[in-house]
Amino acid sequence: MKTSTTTHTLRITLLAAAVTTMISLAACGGSGSLSHGTGGSGDTTASTGSGGTTGGTTGSTTGGGTSNPGGGTTNPGGNNNPGGGTTPTGTAANQVGNVANGAGGVVTDLGNTVSGIGSTVGSQNLPVVGSQATKDLGNVVQDLGNTVSNLGNGVSQGLGQLGASKDPVGTTAGTAANVVSDVGTTVSGAGTLVKDLGASGPLKPLAPVTSTLGTVVDKVGGGVTNLGDKLDTALTTGAVQQVTQGVSSAITPITAVVANTTQTVGNATGIGKPLDNLLTTVGNGLVKTGTTLDNAGGNHAVSSGLGSVVGDAGTTVAATGGLLQGGSGGNPLAPLGGALGGLSGGSGG
Repeated sequence: MKTSTTTHTLRITLLAAAVTTMISLAACGGSGSLSHGTGGSGDTTASTGSGGTTGGTTGSTTGGGTSNPGGGTTNPGGNNNPGGGTTPTGTAANQVGNVANGAGGVVTDLGNTVSGIGSTVGSQNLPVVGSQATKDLGNVVQDLGNTVSNLGNGVSQGLGQLGASKDPVGTTAGTAANVVSDVGTTVSGAGTLVKDLGASGPLKPLAPVTSTLGTVVDKVGGGVTNLGDKLDTALTTGAVQQVTQGVSSAITPITAVVANTTQTVGNATGIGKPLDNLLTTVGNGLVKTGTTLDNAGGNHAVSSGLGSVVGDAGTTVAATGGLLQGGSGGNPLAPLGGALGGLSGGSGG
């Protein structure tokens, strides 16, 4: 009798444990509750979350585990994006911002192409100059390309987010500091190049001159780099930041008015749709041409860069077509009126 009671108790215990385990696994797999359901820091809990296998499809507002950190496609969560939590509702950039974003992408790709040229130059054997000076020349060209790329990134991340960013002007202005620093790095590299011109080879007799001149150029570059470092703080904090935020608040509704006005005119005259279709066709053609250039060059740094330049130029052309048709069809001055109303209300307070 005692043995039967013990066996019965053991069965109940095992059954309860199994049910508890199944409930725990279902909770973890369906909602990712062990990883960033509340938008936590996500450094330790995401690595142990068991929602990694199902969180990507079912946990749209929660985190996941390590094998599939996502909590849905729009807000990954987990290790790759520790924030997790509820999917944010972002605001898309306006049409002018889209065009600026495309233009910034073209500049960035152009800079990448220049950097690719620098990489190619640095690996060559140029006569008279010498191997070290050749490498220095390649580094200078690459630094110049990085400068151009940072300029393009600043446009894309700043003005390219008009309508979606609180301070797009400030973002672009802040990137200017990086551009200045990159200019300093490029100048310093040029100084190193000048010094190495006389380090060996046929130009070695000029070493006293090249060494002195190269040192001066290098110091100038260092000064420009330091200026860029100081500008970084000056342009992104304090009074300058307040000014850029004010300018951003002023120009964002103006760009919306420009886009809405051109769309309204295009819709009213009937020329908006055909022009939009034309620009889209041309843009798509450029995108295909860019892909062809990339493939023809075997993904070489230079050909790939040129392909990206042409492709992004096509994307920008297509985005420009959006300025000619579409829109809400309402009052094109509504965004500006709302902004002015907010300003007058603030003054009255």
